[in-house]
Amino acid sequence: MIAVQQEIVMVPCPYGEALVDYGRRHPDMLCLSGDLSYYTETEPFRAEFPGRFINVGMAEANLMGIAAGLTREGWRPVVHTFGTFATRRALDQVHMSIAVARAPLRIMGFLPGLTTQAGVTHQAIDDVAIMRAVPGMIILDVVDAAEIASVHDALNAIDGPAYVRIARGEVPVLAEGPMVVGKARVLGTGDDLCLISSSVASTEAVDAATALRQAGVSVQHLHINSIRPLDGDVIANAIASTKATVVVENHLVTGGLGSAVCELFVDRGLARPVVRLGLQDSYGGPGSLHYLLTKHGIDAQSIIRAAEGALGLVPGIQVGAQASARRSLW
Repeated sequence: MIAVQQEIVMVPCPYGEALVDYGRRHPDMLCLSGDLSYYTETEPFRAEFPGRFINVGMAEANLMGIAAGLTREGWRPVVHTFGTFATRRALDQVHMSIAVARAPLRIMGFLPGLTTQAGVTHQAIDDVAIMRAVPGMIILDVVDAAEIASVHDALNAIDGPAYVRIARGEVPVLAEGPMVVGKARVLGTGDDLCLISSSVASTEAVDAATALRQAGVSVQHLHINSIRPLDGDVIANAIASTKATVVVENHLVTGGLGSAVCELFVDRGLARPVVRLGLQDSYGGPGSLHYLLTKHGIDAQSIIRAAEGALGLVPGIQVGAQASARRSLW
């Protein structure tokens, strides 16, 4: 069991450094940008490998087509853009140029869900649902520092294309050790509540789990960084060994992690109460991360309320003061 984090530690995002390190070890790797190198933390790669950096410009359909063509010539392209642009603007190319051919390229989608104040045009609240409808597409959702640092090495183990929701700026430290595609990260074990979370919602879930444990609730917490393939056995065992499940995600409740877990419920014949937290048939909107998570019921206090309801507890458990103080800075 991985030790439970009682207090979330935030560190500068390691992605830029990790990408350069990966490029040094893989001379066939190319970095492609949709005119967003500064905003996707690829400037360090461009500085060290200018001949292997391609700025396609604000033309996401061409970005996907060019990247797919480069795989045919033996290159290992990694595409960088915002999640909304990668999925909504270039979906036909993702299907026809990449997925049909099972092209071995990686699409890094920044600004997942509510992690930007730029509003609905830039908030990728449906990207997981879109990519889950693309046959053969691996879907990862990485937010932890160790995951971000190891994501490209982890993807070496799989064939075909992958879409990665990835954080930028300061990121949390949730657990130690590199990520493994298809494996959940166990942040705590228990037999009352199964708490399943992904993306920035996992930081909220850690705070909620801490408060719940302090109130005497035994919490099993799974942080999911691999949505396809999903760690079905671990998730099913966690659900079956607890009384109720709460799934919380930085995404619409339609088609995302919660939907994947409910599909698992049906496929495995599980009979447990389940509550899904995420955007409820609505867009994100402008505002700070703290404001948006609270508005859409993805914050730690909302998770606690959902857990109390699912377990039939009298409401009253509160998030710790340290967690509330940190969150107010977002």
